[in-house]
Amino acid sequence: MDEFDERKILSEVQLSLDAVLIEPSYKRDRSTEIELENQSNYDVAYKFCSPRPNQLSIIPPYGIVEANATTLLKVQLRKLIQPAWIPSDDLMSIHFAVVPPGITVANASQFWKYAPKITVRHILRVYYSPNIEDELPEENYEDGEELNKMMMQNDRFW
Repeated sequence: MDEFDERKILSEVQLSLDAVLIEPSYKRDRSTEIELENQSNYDVAYKFCSPRPNQLSIIPPYGIVEANATTLLKVQLRKLIQPAWIPSDDLMSIHFAVVPPGITVANASQFWKYAPKITVRHILRVYYSPNIEDELPEENYEDGEELNKMMMQNDRFW
C-alpha cells in the first residue's frame, strides 16, 4: 500500500464532533460520548493523547475501528479535587493509522508501540462549563499540606 492510498483511506475516518462541552463536578466523574466513523474498506487504529492524562481521558484510549463501522467512545473528566478550580479549555489529539491488510490486531496499544509511517491527527476541543456541580467538601481538606500534596499529584495542579 503506498502513501497516497493510506492518506486517502485515513481521510475517510471522521469524528462525530469537533468539540465537546463538559460540566466539571466535585461530586462525580463527568462524561460525554463521541463517535468515530470509518467509511473506508480498511480497519483503522486510533489512539488518544490527553494534555491531562490523570484528569481527562477517552475510554477506551486505543482501539480499532473496523472497515465501514462506527465506534462509540466516552470523553471523561474525573471529579475535581482542587477548590476554586478555574476552567481552561483543552485540546485532545486523536491519531489514526491504517491497519495493514491481512494483519489482525489483538491489542490496539501494541499496534502503536511501533509507530506506523503514515498517521493522521485530528483534534478534539474540550470546553468546560463555568458552572461546577456541587462544592469541594472543605472539611475533608482542613490540613492545607494534605490538599497541596493531592494537587501536586494531579496534572496541571488540579
